[in-house]
Amino acid sequence: MHVFSQKKDFTFKISSSGAFKEFAGKPLTHAFSGVSSIKLVYHLTENKLYFINSKKYPLHYNFCKEFFENMELNDFNHLNYNDNPSRQYYLATLNCFKDANIYTLEFSPADNISKEAVEMIYSGLQKAFFSSNLFLQLNTQTRLKYTDWQIPIISMSDLFAGQKLQIIQKGKANGKLIIVDADSLKSLGKVNDCILLIRGNANEIPLCRAIITTSFQTPLSHIAILSQNRKTPLIALKDAASEKLIRFYVNKDIIFNVLEDTFLIEENTNVATAGNISSHKQIKLLFDTITQTVVPVKNLRIKDIKTYGVKAVNFGQLQQVKYKGKRIMTPEGGFAIPMFYYYRHLKKNGADTLINHFLTNYQSMSKVDIQYALSHIQSSIENGKINKELLKIIEKNIFLSGKTGRFRFRSSSNAEDLEGFNGAGLYTSETGNNSKSIEKAIEKVWSSLWSERAFEERCNAGIDHRTAGMAVLAHRSFPAEYANGVAITRNMYRDFDFGFVINLQIGDNSLVKPSGEETCEQFISYFNSGDSFFNGKDAIEYLSFSSLNDYQPILTKTEIFELTQQLDKIKRRFYRKLKAWKKYTYKDFAMDVEFKAELTGGKKVFYFKQARPFN
Repeated sequence: MHVFSQKKDFTFKISSSGAFKEFAGKPLTHAFSGVSSIKLVYHLTENKLYFINSKKYPLHYNFCKEFFENMELNDFNHLNYNDNPSRQYYLATLNCFKDANIYTLEFSPADNISKEAVEMIYSGLQKAFFSSNLFLQLNTQTRLKYTDWQIPIISMSDLFAGQKLQIIQKGKANGKLIIVDADSLKSLGKVNDCILLIRGNANEIPLCRAIITTSFQTPLSHIAILSQNRKTPLIALKDAASEKLIRFYVNKDIIFNVLEDTFLIEENTNVATAGNISSHKQIKLLFDTITQTVVPVKNLRIKDIKTYGVKAVNFGQLQQVKYKGKRIMTPEGGFAIPMFYYYRHLKKNGADTLINHFLTNYQSMSKVDIQYALSHIQSSIENGKINKELLKIIEKNIFLSGKTGRFRFRSSSNAEDLEGFNGAGLYTSETGNNSKSIEKAIEKVWSSLWSERAFEERCNAGIDHRTAGMAVLAHRSFPAEYANGVAITRNMYRDFDFGFVINLQIGDNSLVKPSGEETCEQFISYFNSGDSFFNGKDAIEYLSFSSLNDYQPILTKTEIFELTQQLDKIKRRFYRKLKAWKKYTYKDFAMDVEFKAELTGGKKVFYFKQARPFN
């Protein structure tokens, strides 16, 4: 038996906030900011509740192995996260949410602990803990289904709403801090040497050094992806515009440092640090102006990116993924229009001359002149006439697909969905259902390559615009979906082998461009494993719920299991095909996957519509 000091290693009682801080460490899952945690072990034989010094013992296993019984981690987990007669310990976490000034009792989503045992632990904790502001944290479907709890409970939606600070993109930047309303962003001049404090929610944000927004975000919102692409710090701070600390620095040059769990601001007295937002070696992309064949997407391979763009090629890879011996579902009727037709359209309508002249002179042009030139290029593309033979080919492909009604025409450039350049939301997707609307849809997609935002983001990434081309991916449109979602096939909140982060919203309501104060559902699914330890449990950890679905889970546990297993198959295929094993372990590699759930015969069917590397 290990000889240990109660004062340093554990205690039976926490009598003050100071005592809590002494024993608290960082939470294992960093989904919320401003949270500290103490691990709890209830020894079933001794009938004692231990508050562990979590700075020294970040895992329950560390403590129990050293002080009680030496066993392998796998045996420990299987024995103590199941409600069985041989169980030795009840394992829990006591969290302090600093912003809301509350404490929560949390159990692992992999723990099949009974309701009666949870209430017993709470009762014992209540007697040994100083604060009455103590709640059971409801973060699994198993615990959510009970409506007769005899102890105080708190939902993840309430915890999410109680947060004031959200760390989204870590990093350090310097610049002049200015406050701006979201609806006036488009009228801003050049702000690439500024740090923007944005009141409200916005999706199109000019180049800047860093962003503070007053609206909370999902990790996959446009503003989050934008900051990730730009490598610029980003936080959400609900009361930022009225915070005295922030207002003191408005219109001053500051140094803004976003850390894992907090941020720091100080005045910048070193004027020499001013400069351009980024500096890149120019990236030249591969493009094909010769190949004319409109092809079924299932025929595309990775080498075809230069001809059919990244989105179409990745869509083709999705069509090759199998689950339980069958191909996963993708929107039917998929075919790809090569870049050849984009380049021919530019030349036919004189847009190529406009582009060449613009790219030769834009670095000496004002922002207003750049906006005018890009608008002129887009108008030239959209007002031209598409080759009638191409329209006939498209209509033939739609006919051969056997799908009638509306078709979706989506951007598939060689300057999006790349490692290091996501390009989410930069280009356009349009819908068409007859010859005229199809023509306009394709022209809109082509012209979106020259939107101001797309141009600025390629500039910032160092992409040579002369090598950027636009192909088109087409497939049948979704008339009405039950839900839409985005998944990251990696645990973004914990350095752990298992756990995919999944965001869902009911219907076709946007995940990446939420309106008003809408919240989406977000959870970590641990079903992406062949390990029966997770797959036999309620291994779903909820972080928030959809405000549009009455804060109730959108999918059942069985549906989430099926979804996660298919996502795992997608991840494995791209890990091989992109040769990501040369750079990443499987755990650290991730794909950003967009999907929809469609009701078919009363059953939810998952359709996977896009996949791209997530950095």
